[in-house]
Amino acid sequence: MEIGSEFWNATVCPAPTGLFPASAQWYLSGRMALNAILRDLPAARTAALPAWCCHTMVKPFLDAGLEIRFYPVRKTADGLALDIDESCDILLVMDYFGFVPLHPLITNHPCVVCDITHSLFSSIPPGAKYYFGSLRKWCGVFGGGYAWSDHPLPRESSPDAGFAACKAHAMASKAQYLKESVLGQPHSAPKNAYLESFARAETILDELSGIPPAHPSDVFIATHLDADVMVLRRRSNARILLDAFPELRLIPELRPSDVPLCVPILVPGGQRDALRNCLIEREIYLPIHWPRTPLHADAPDPDGFYRDELSLVCDQRYTETDMDRLIGSIRDFLKG
Repeated sequence: MEIGSEFWNATVCPAPTGLFPASAQWYLSGRMALNAILRDLPAARTAALPAWCCHTMVKPFLDAGLEIRFYPVRKTADGLALDIDESCDILLVMDYFGFVPLHPLITNHPCVVCDITHSLFSSIPPGAKYYFGSLRKWCGVFGGGYAWSDHPLPRESSPDAGFAACKAHAMASKAQYLKESVLGQPHSAPKNAYLESFARAETILDELSGIPPAHPSDVFIATHLDADVMVLRRRSNARILLDAFPELRLIPELRPSDVPLCVPILVPGGQRDALRNCLIEREIYLPIHWPRTPLHADAPDPDGFYRDELSLVCDQRYTETDMDRLIGSIRDFLKG
């Protein structure tokens, strides 16, 4: 069985679970949710963003014509610290990996936009003007974008150009492939078939613009998500990984309210990409947060996060046995 890669399912409850506020609005993706927020701020001219972030967070600001300034993100003995720049019209802040920060994210800035993609299940700081994020980093939804403020945000009724249908096909194909693998049955389609479907869905999403709404099934999953097992399993798996690599971990400990998205490590000696490729050969697929792109080529990176970070998956799909396999594979590589 592979470890990592795309989600293919989500566990839901019959009744709404109250994870999101009643004012939440649903968008095709987290990027579309951010587009809606920026559409609500037509007078803004400048924005301050954390230097360590995904290019999909940077692009909406550039598309809106804003001048971007990056403020540093540093490693400390307690985890991470943001040297927040409050001089811009919009201040974007975020938490990292679902570990509760020891620094305050919200300041007295009049227009704080808070990305809670990573901190949705752990700690949502009060006081921001806008909140947004993406649920698809946590479970099997198509796009999973959401946002809220103290007033309704813009939204368009534009079609998704086949994104949801393509993503649904990819998820169903992966589920069938994994089921056949577990049962030892011949595969009805090769693995690259569902991988190509996932890639095609991402291409469709990347080419979309505006602020299209979420697919109805995503809204149902978000409002009925059974998070209890997910939270317990992620915490249990993360604790195993943190204990295994004390010398590599970026976050020093698991605190009581942490719900990890993943466990970030820093791979020394420029070996991150080689380790990742070695794990792929063992069908272990680990994400990087984040590849550096031209959109943030000038963002400061004093601790080499873009160069060295690798995210160890710890999600609800996996057991202690899977974590042991992941740990053993990394140790084999590091021993050389």
